[in-house]
Amino acid sequence: MLTPKGKLVGIYRTDPKQAFEKLSRGYALVSWKDAEDLYIGCVVFDEGKPILADLEFVRSKIVLKGREALERILNVEYATVELYELEKDRVVYAVSINRDSKIEVEEKVTEKPKEERKELKVAFTTESNLEEFLSTVGDFTGLIVAKGEDREAKIYLKNGIIVGAEARIDGEKYKGKSALFYLDFHGKIICYEVDDVDNLIGGDVKIEEKLLVDREEILRKYRIKLPSDEEIRNLIKFVKDELSVESGAVVSLRIYLKGVRRKFVRVYYGVNPKKFFGKLRWGYLHVLWEDEDSYVGCVVFEDGKPVLADLEFVKSKKVLRGKDALEKISNVGKATVELYELEKDVVLKAISENPDAKVEAGEDERGVKLTFKDFLKRFRWK
Repeated sequence: MLTPKGKLVGIYRTDPKQAFEKLSRGYALVSWKDAEDLYIGCVVFDEGKPILADLEFVRSKIVLKGREALERILNVEYATVELYELEKDRVVYAVSINRDSKIEVEEKVTEKPKEERKELKVAFTTESNLEEFLSTVGDFTGLIVAKGEDREAKIYLKNGIIVGAEARIDGEKYKGKSALFYLDFHGKIICYEVDDVDNLIGGDVKIEEKLLVDREEILRKYRIKLPSDEEIRNLIKFVKDELSVESGAVVSLRIYLKGVRRKFVRVYYGVNPKKFFGKLRWGYLHVLWEDEDSYVGCVVFEDGKPVLADLEFVKSKKVLRGKDALEKISNVGKATVELYELEKDVVLKAISENPDAKVEAGEDERGVKLTFKDFLKRFRWK
C-alpha cells in the first residue's frame, strides 16, 4: 500500500487490536512471522475506524487486500505495531491512491431479499464450463449461478444478452465488466427463470453496453455448440480477418488464447507483472488492473522471453499491440496476474497467427551485448 509520510506516534509489541485503540487518524504498520511466512500489513484509520488494509506474505509473495487483510491482522495475538498520525487531507489522498485496499462495509442480510430469493424458480441445473455454457443459452432471461472449486459467479441475462455480472475468486470480488474475464471455469450451474431481471441487478454489477467481440458472441452468432479447440482457433482467425478488413479492429490475445490448450498455474494479486518475466519458459501472463480505465493484457513467452503482447483498454475500447503494450504492462505498479503454461507448438503457432502483436526487439536485439555463454545457449551449441 502507498501511504503519505506520517508522524511517528509510537512502536509497540503487543496485540494489534490494543495498539489500534491509540490511533484516531493515520496508519499502522504491523509485522510478525511464524513458521510458514513473514507478514507485513498496513491499516489506515479515519476517526478511529479502519478504512484501508493490505497484508503481504513476504516469502510466498501473496497479497491480501481490504476486509480479508484486516481480519487476518486482527486475528494476530502478538506483533510489532508502528503507529503514524496523518492530517485529514493526507488520509483522503491515501484512499484515492489505494482504492483496491478499501474495506467494504459488510452487507446485512434482510428479510426482504430472503423472500425474493425463495420466489426464484429453478429452470434446470447442470455441470459444465460456465463460459462454454453461456454460448448455448439462446434467448434465456434470468439468473445463472455457477460455483467452482475456488470461484463463483452470477450472470444476469435478458433475452440471451448479459446485462449484469459478478464474480468472486479467492475472496476477491469483481463486478460488472471486470467480472466477465473470470468465467472460464468448470462447476455446478443453476439457472433461475426471472421475468424482471432488472430488479435483481445492483448498480455496480450492471453492464450498460456490450464488450468487444468475445468467444461467446462468436459461438452464438454461428450457432456452434461445444466446438473443438481447432474449430475455435479457425473461427477466431476468420472473424479476426473479417474485422481487420472492415473496420481495422483486432481480436485480442486474450480471446485467441482461450481457444488453445493451456494449463493454469497460479493467480497473484497486487503485484508488479514484470517480476514474473522469465518465470514461464513457454506460456503467458494474463494481467488485469484499473485506474482511470480498466486494462486487460497478455504477454506470451517463447523460451522464457516475451514475444507477443497486447493490452485492451476496456472503457475507452483501445488496444495496444506489441512493444507498446509490453512497456505499459511492465510499468504497472500493482495488478492481478494469472500464469498459464503452454506447449511449445502452441506458442509457435500463436506467434505465426498474431504477427501484429509481436514484440519486435528483445533486449539482446536492442544493442545489449551477449556473453559467449549466452550466445552458445541461444543457438543450442555445446
